[in-house]
Amino acid sequence: MCCAYKMSISDIFYFSAEIGLSSSIPTYSGGLGVLAGDHVKAAADTKIPVVGMTLLYRHGQGIQRIDKEGDQRERWNSFNPNGILTNEDCDFEIELGSEKAIVQVWSKTVSGVTGHSTKVYFLDVGHERNKSSIRELGNRLYGGGTDVRIRQEYILGIGGVIAIKKLDLWPIRGIHLNEGHTAFAALGLMDEGLNFEEVKQKLHFTTHTPVPAGHDVFEFSEAEKILGKQHSSFCKKFASNGKLSMSHLAINVSQTCNAVSKLNAKVASEMFPDKKISPITNGVHHLTWTSAPLAKLYDREIPSWRENPSELKKVYDIDDEKIFQSHLIAKKSLLRYANSMSGRGLSSDLLTICFARRMVEYKRPNLILKDIERLTKICANKVQFVFAGYAHPNNTAGKKIIKELNQATELFGESINFVYLENYSMWLGSKLVSGADIWLNNPIRPLEACGTSGMKAAMNGGLNLSISDGWWDEEARDGENGWIIGDKDVSSSDEEDAESIYDKLENEIIPLWENDREGWIRMMKNAIATSSLMTAERMVKEYEEYYKLFSD
Repeated sequence: MCCAYKMSISDIFYFSAEIGLSSSIPTYSGGLGVLAGDHVKAAADTKIPVVGMTLLYRHGQGIQRIDKEGDQRERWNSFNPNGILTNEDCDFEIELGSEKAIVQVWSKTVSGVTGHSTKVYFLDVGHERNKSSIRELGNRLYGGGTDVRIRQEYILGIGGVIAIKKLDLWPIRGIHLNEGHTAFAALGLMDEGLNFEEVKQKLHFTTHTPVPAGHDVFEFSEAEKILGKQHSSFCKKFASNGKLSMSHLAINVSQTCNAVSKLNAKVASEMFPDKKISPITNGVHHLTWTSAPLAKLYDREIPSWRENPSELKKVYDIDDEKIFQSHLIAKKSLLRYANSMSGRGLSSDLLTICFARRMVEYKRPNLILKDIERLTKICANKVQFVFAGYAHPNNTAGKKIIKELNQATELFGESINFVYLENYSMWLGSKLVSGADIWLNNPIRPLEACGTSGMKAAMNGGLNLSISDGWWDEEARDGENGWIIGDKDVSSSDEEDAESIYDKLENEIIPLWENDREGWIRMMKNAIATSSLMTAERMVKEYEEYYKLFSD
């Protein structure tokens, strides 16, 4: 047998097309992968026996550069796992229709706060004995057409189960399917002799997004070429109109299913009306996302916060100025970096509004620019903006938004500093959520499944200015721990939401920032206390209740 990290039958494998552990390992694209990394880290902290399974991408999502015209350009560097990941010396073959692929297995140990550790396994088709068309399957995250995607997902699902066997980690208690990309794991379990009912009792499915791009759908005729006769016969039961939806497959092969916020569960229930979909609101890993200055303060004032992040609710016992000054150190660090990259003169004295996430239309990154004249009148010499975000190479609309945002500097002239930072990553994301005074989030409601970046900002004393979507729909107390954009219960037009942002800035946020430091810090503390409910530790403990339902 291969050399492996010995587990027990109680272990749960967490399958995800992306798992973000750090910026140095390019196996994440956006919130889904970063959340997956937080899930595994929190499981290690709480000693819940969860092991990660994902794919290794040699090029990841690419390195983002912004040219002089404001256009996004991608550069593709090759990731060498040697020295960063451990080679498990566990190669195996997998059939992809008429082709075969050699799969290598790499791993990364994830250590928890108490010393307990687990692993994430990475499946790699970059073996030199594979032909180039096979090796290319492991190059880009969410790259290529449907022919590439279905092969990647087959390697993850079927190959993931094979890897568990080869690593001598079988039998397992169950598999957590993180989004529909992982649904082929059900076929892998069947290959090990489990019947359909036995497979269902070992699977839990998490659905994240109502946006169609997040749900892979393949022509069934294309899927048949990869699946083979037996697997095709099974999957055909769940195909519709000649198409195979991976999310539809995943929810039908799983015993239980959840969405990632209460509002998201309502939306998902409309998508899958015959299924019970319960909410488990996402959470974030407190030790990953809390800034060093605040972590140092928490260590002194709330010594148990590392082992028990719900203790952050005791933030009210900390002196106001200590909170403000610790956040200010992180803010200055962000602004030093932003100034070094942009050549601008961002000042720590000004209210700093940050926006950072994947650049897609439904998130409306350019909404703030709806009325440049009014925004300038409100914010001139008072507010500065720091934006970041990556558009998928094939997302023309997202790239257009990036260009518009990069050209905003010229629109504002000298009155407002507007900086767009290139190459958005976990590292840059951490600097942004740590240093933001205001975290801006304005998606089209209810398309933001959860929105974990706002939780990270709150954990660092940042105040959310957000549409009432995802987690903010549950935890927002307008004017107390942040602000709600627009109507809490209904979707508004772009114009109405932009006006709401301007009104909040002009009449509430800027006056509070300029005239009531005590009131501002009170809101910072309220935000931090709110974040004590939004930790990944709380999240994985809720998932544990589903894991207990897995059959032995």
